Amino acid sequence: MARVALKKGEAAERIWRFLRKVNDVFTVNDVARITGVSRYVCGYYLRFLARAGYLRVVGIRSSTREKLYEVKKLTGWKPVTADHNTYRLTDYNTDTQKKIPKATGKETARFKILSYIESLEGDFSPIEVAKAVGINPKTTANFIRKLYKEGLLKQTSKRPKARYRRVQ
Repeated sequence: MARVALKKGEAAERIWRFLRKVNDVFTVNDVARITGVSRYVCGYYLRFLARAGYLRVVGIRSSTREKLYEVKKLTGWKPVTADHNTYRLTDYNTDTQKKIPKATGKETARFKILSYIESLEGDFSPIEVAKAVGINPKTTANFIRKLYKEGLLKQTSKRPKARYRRVQ
């Protein structure tokens, strides 16, 4: 689909329509190619939706190093709109507004790790998580150890090849 100038809100409508139809994982480039919306706008909108809990980052495509997204929840047929000036997301299906905090580098790394761990079933190692989300293994291991100390994870095997599991 050719890139054309879009009216205000039309980009969100096109992307939301795509999200309602997709049944598999997708990347920002996939959304841009299918909807005709620029890659920049698609990336911005998908990041907002992921931070708000509508999408989940499930990994990284190894060939292109792009994030793989999956739909976590959709509230209806009307698109959710993102206001980049006030960092607010407005969901017209539920008539709610949600303030989305600006993410720092440290917060985004933690968010990626947490999102990926939420999608896992069974045991995992910090190395496996680091490779999947594309974050430094040492950073990933330190954060996973912190989650373990807080009681959110349980350790299934000890170091040097520690493995963890989510606490139900």
